[in-house]
Amino acid sequence: FDKMKNVWKNDVTSVSKLRTYILFKDTYNAESYLNIVTNRQHRSILAQFRCGILPLRVETGRFQDIPVEYRLCTLCNMNTVEDEIHFLLYCDKYAEIRNSLFDLVTKSVPHFMEMQDSDKLSVLMSEIFVREAAKTLFLCFEKRSEALYENI
Repeated sequence: FDKMKNVWKNDVTSVSKLRTYILFKDTYNAESYLNIVTNRQHRSILAQFRCGILPLRVETGRFQDIPVEYRLCTLCNMNTVEDEIHFLLYCDKYAEIRNSLFDLVTKSVPHFMEMQDSDKLSVLMSEIFVREAAKTLFLCFEKRSEALYENI
């Protein structure tokens, strides 16, 4: 088992697609969010987000051979790559949805807004906030889908 844990750790850190996953996953075990987030849709979006397979531009651009630095968010004017951190923490498109999550978190973690992005993700993925974070991800992704496909 120890050998398997070491192999897993090496494999996880060597896959660029798992850029977000390694920010808050450091042990080889089943995650508690699987039992905490009971809404199936919320849990699915959360799992996709954590594993780096949520269809954001950073991921979908791979299939079009677009260099990472050009996989920009098309829903805001921040001129930044649409990756998991931008999507959950910064994109203007989701500010209203995100505010309730951030308000809840800052009541318990007053310095949350001053934290590094990786630390913010760790807090949001903790057992205390993961249910609300999953709901927020779901609502943001729903809004993203509506905005991207409203003119089709």
